[in-house]
Amino acid sequence: MYKNKKYRFLTLFCLMIFLCFLPLSACKSSVQMAVEKQEAEKEQKQKESEKAYQEAVKAHQAKQSKTTRKMMKKSERKRKKAVGKTIRKNKGGSNCTS
Repeated sequence: MYKNKKYRFLTLFCLMIFLCFLPLSACKSSVQMAVEKQEAEKEQKQKESEKAYQEAVKAHQAKQSKTTRKMMKKSERKRKKAVGKTIRKNKGGSNCTS
């Protein structure tokens, strides 16, 4: 009979400890949710600023003369090609040996 009460006490004690730590784990998830929300807002602001920048570039190009627009398009193509070459060059990985 004594052993049975001892195990009940131990079981209740473990259950109480578990119930005490349960809200603490929930608090961590709310903090994580707040961080994720901030990151999402930051990403949204970046997208909006990038969109506004692209619109400003297009408006600027529209105001330029025909020859200037052609030059701007050429430089844009060269820039994109250079980025593409860099990506392809770096895609193979490092060839270093230790």
